[in-house]
Amino acid sequence: MRFTFAGTEYEGRDGETLAAALVRHGVRGGFASIGLGRPRGVFGWADEEPNALVQIGPKPLQRATLVELTDGLVAEPLKGKGRIFEASDDTWYDARYVHCETLVIGGGAAGVAAAEAGGGRVIVLEASPHSALTSDSTQGLRVLTRTTAVGLYDGNYVVAVERDRRVWHIRAKRIVIATGAVERPIAFPNNDRPGVMLASAACRYDLGGARVVVYTTNDSTLAFPDAVATVDARSGRRVVDTLGAERLEGVVLDDGSTIACDVLAVSGGWNPSLNLWSHRGGKVQWDDKIAAFIPTGELDGVEVVGSAAGAGLPDVSPVWLTGGDETVTFLDLERDADLAELRRGIGAGLRRAEHLKRFTLIGTASDQGKTSGVIAMGAAAEIIGVPLADLGTSSFRPPFVPVSFSTLAGRNRGELFDPKRETPMHAWHVAHGAIFEDVGQ
Repeated sequence: MRFTFAGTEYEGRDGETLAAALVRHGVRGGFASIGLGRPRGVFGWADEEPNALVQIGPKPLQRATLVELTDGLVAEPLKGKGRIFEASDDTWYDARYVHCETLVIGGGAAGVAAAEAGGGRVIVLEASPHSALTSDSTQGLRVLTRTTAVGLYDGNYVVAVERDRRVWHIRAKRIVIATGAVERPIAFPNNDRPGVMLASAACRYDLGGARVVVYTTNDSTLAFPDAVATVDARSGRRVVDTLGAERLEGVVLDDGSTIACDVLAVSGGWNPSLNLWSHRGGKVQWDDKIAAFIPTGELDGVEVVGSAAGAGLPDVSPVWLTGGDETVTFLDLERDADLAELRRGIGAGLRRAEHLKRFTLIGTASDQGKTSGVIAMGAAAEIIGVPLADLGTSSFRPPFVPVSFSTLAGRNRGELFDPKRETPMHAWHVAHGAIFEDVGQ
């Protein structure tokens, strides 16, 4: 299949995302940060992506990591913010209302186990196109792929979006959150150059023989294939800068040496994906062993399993501050929020996670701080001189991923936006010249 990105046509493969195809073709950059216009490239693998944002037809703010290729697809990288455009959207959108005994959010190993142990009507939501489970009406199992839960509300009510085309309104007696964990980066000067990406993403992409350096704080990168060098922060080594202009050309280490590379695969640890848990008011606590926040306490009818609960995640020796030019040490890539801005907020007397979030805007972009929230609070805790457990983290709000107004509106547009209802006497009134007054609908 053929697709076009930024005016250039490329060859795509069945099942690829736009991001995967671009990386395979050696397109390390091609994007620009929304605030500063700095060159950026594909950074993640899924919904955590902060850089590779595109517009496809009438729909802006699409993550290239989630866009499945179709023949003839045309994508343009976002240019700046606040742009107004006109585009017709003749897509039909739908809504469904369903009930079940068990709702499993996430189709990984933990989600599969929860679904198999379910009972009654079971619905499984899986964001990717593939699942280890298939729907089985005889067993009361329904599997919805390409479907993301975007909000969890009181009364075990979940709103999910399928392919940005259908909104599912689900009521469940029991909800199992099996949303996994998100790898987080490490903050250091010029950590935003095209070619710097999460190690988990670099492992999955076809890098086409690129020279890869791994920078890690944990054992999740041990199986990384064909790296030219590994910089392990646990041995005291640090990456303190990167080289290049439009794309990465090398890294600078704390001893002044450099390593030439095309890709820097970074792993600063893993954050359990607790957005939905937080939507319902679930509490979290800091776990020093894995250097991440994990769920604590109880929510009626809701449980968290697998790596979303911190199970199986590697031990981490986190790196929060590296030194160097803090104005180009980025904590939130989508917001272009840097360490210098965080330090200014602390210098102004701010000491709470929510206050620092509002001052710096870290975690307020469309990625909801999936990769930035914990590293920003870790840096803040080190600057202030308090344990991160005491500083805490900011809250999460729905939606988990951006949802278009068209999808939310569904078929309620045009005449259906404000439907007219008529009484049985309406025709008689019309015939006799009645004067009408709108009352509700």
